[in-house]
Amino acid sequence: MDTTKTARFCILNPKIDSIRIKLLVSNPLLAGGDFLLYSSKSKTKLEEFKLTSEFLKNGSYLLNTSIEQLNKCLFSWEILYCSAKTAATEGAIAIEISQNDNPAKLTFPLKWQLLNIPPCRINNPARISGNLTFVVSESIK
Repeated sequence: MDTTKTARFCILNPKIDSIRIKLLVSNPLLAGGDFLLYSSKSKTKLEEFKLTSEFLKNGSYLLNTSIEQLNKCLFSWEILYCSAKTAATEGAIAIEISQNDNPAKLTFPLKWQLLNIPPCRINNPARISGNLTFVVSESIK
């Protein structure tokens, strides 16, 4: 599943520096993803990390990049997922972005209701990829 054609923005509060990314899955999904943060100004990679989630155990990562540097940065992901139970072919995956544990404002939700999920035992996971741009609220005109 490719979601890169949707222009997504995450609106951040300039007064809160603590940005957490979570990968959430419904039971019995297993998921793992590569996440990248790029500077739009210098075109350099600022952060790269991996998250995994299984059986309602969420992966979580606290960004190290300051709120000032995040403005207009591109955040991208590629998530592989499968079902731990062969008979379970439906589920949901979400990426949650929060500031001090409060959900950040998104122009489009980062949640996917999935059908025809492949079983993990066949070793051929499905994919979700996409990106968004972080915007610090003071920079919106």
